[in-house]
Amino acid sequence: MTTPQMIIPIYPNQQQHQQQLHLNCNYYEEQKYEDPRDVNLFSEMNAAVIPEEATDLDLVDSMIAHEMTSLSMEDRDKVYYDVHGVIAPLVQETPQLIQASLLAMEQEIVLRKNREAYNLALTMNPSYVRDPKFRLAFLRADAFDPKKAALRILRHFQTKLDLFGPSKLAVDITQDDLDQETMDSMESGDSQYLDQTDQSGRFVSLWVANAHHESHSVQSLLRREFYRNMAMVLGDETVQQRGVVGVLYFLGHQSDRNFPYEQSWALPKVTMAIPVRLVAIHVFYDNPWFRPVLAIMKASFHLTTRIRIRAHYGKFERIYIMHIMLLAEFMINLYRFFRLVH
Repeated sequence: MTTPQMIIPIYPNQQQHQQQLHLNCNYYEEQKYEDPRDVNLFSEMNAAVIPEEATDLDLVDSMIAHEMTSLSMEDRDKVYYDVHGVIAPLVQETPQLIQASLLAMEQEIVLRKNREAYNLALTMNPSYVRDPKFRLAFLRADAFDPKKAALRILRHFQTKLDLFGPSKLAVDITQDDLDQETMDSMESGDSQYLDQTDQSGRFVSLWVANAHHESHSVQSLLRREFYRNMAMVLGDETVQQRGVVGVLYFLGHQSDRNFPYEQSWALPKVTMAIPVRLVAIHVFYDNPWFRPVLAIMKASFHLTTRIRIRAHYGKFERIYIMHIMLLAEFMINLYRFFRLVH
């Protein structure tokens, strides 16, 4: 996997900046079926080049505001409901809907030309790739949209091939498949699912920034996130149906580097290759150092995800109350984890 690099294009005015940023961020959603780069999330186009304008938080927020105003009133309401935890009715998964969606998803997969990793997995273990329960998780992640689910499952196998190699392509990834650096990243405990759900019954994925994760390679973090999310999602249908709320905790944190743009650009992309629906992401930070990191992260996420990101800046009392609650559960989960692995 290529290490991301910065490019610095020159645009004479902010409108051109925003137009170019919009094109960069929506690359995956606007390409034709035969373009291979919408499947390979870590190709040179998708992961190795970070547009300079993506570090401008004001510009990125302006683009997101424009994307929000372009939505229908119904879709905007869905975003607000997801962000604020308003309980929404689940999709009525009738046998007829499931059967029709699985068939439509298969038809969409066949239409795409760039499915080498998928075809390899299919050759190695057809029962694994065609398992209806496995495929249903991808449909749920995209609200039973067969075209989007087909693209997600193709990205899944391409990303899995990139991260773990062909020998693990058609089997579930286990802890035994993780290298030592990835296990070290796991044991740092800075990324985990909480035991308690939110008020809408959605699971919460917590990321606590610390110095440890910056010492690990981007690829080891991608392997960790792929593994832990797949283990959680495939093991619980409630996660698939209700989605996941992300909490990124950066209070009191500052990196020794200018900013860890490689992680901020690459990690959001792995969410496009796993069957998880991020219904909301809440980011807590209290240092202006984090602004370009937040901008890159927002720009890298898929359109449907980045419009559901809310940043909370400052040393507010309510943030620190949440801080105590999150860290208490964080320490409990970390203790349980070490009991399991040692």
